Amino acid sequence: MPEEELEGLAENPEEQEEKKGGMMKIIVLVGAVVVLGVAGFFGWQMFMGGDEPEPAAADGAQPAATAKAPARTPTGPPPKAGVMVELEPFIINLSGGSGKRLVKLTMSLDVGDEMAKAEVEKLMPRIRDALILMLTSKTYEDISDVTGKVRLKKEILSIVNRNLGGAAVVNAVFFTEFVIQ
Repeated sequence: MPEEELEGLAENPEEQEEKKGGMMKIIVLVGAVVVLGVAGFFGWQMFMGGDEPEPAAADGAQPAATAKAPARTPTGPPPKAGVMVELEPFIINLSGGSGKRLVKLTMSLDVGDEMAKAEVEKLMPRIRDALILMLTSKTYEDISDVTGKVRLKKEILSIVNRNLGGAAVVNAVFFTEFVIQ
């Protein structure tokens, strides 16, 4: 009888290794299915535009309007693009940080017509000077995020129009290159 028990014990390690190998395959397969499922879900959310729910108010009040605004439908021709004036690139040291941060900024100005374009080009040295003075006063924190860039565009628009005699000659500012180093 003891010999039979020894033989049974000798066979068990091989069987146990086969069972472990089979279990390992099942674990790897289940893990792969879970990873693919999670990746598929996030891919679907990203590409199919899963809407984020509106956060509830802290005081327990109901969220404002949960209905979305209706999508814009083109009712007429798209707005006509104005005449564009491209400015030479600005390479500016930002304020603060002992001059270690540089900004390379290229922009275009949307002006109403050819006459306005000629006026902007005629006063370009004055416009560039005012913009350089304003840009060198900015810090990295002022312009590093989207809100800061939008604020900067409004400031540029104001400065350019002020240098053109106060009339709203320039309709919009478009950044064509914005690099902070």
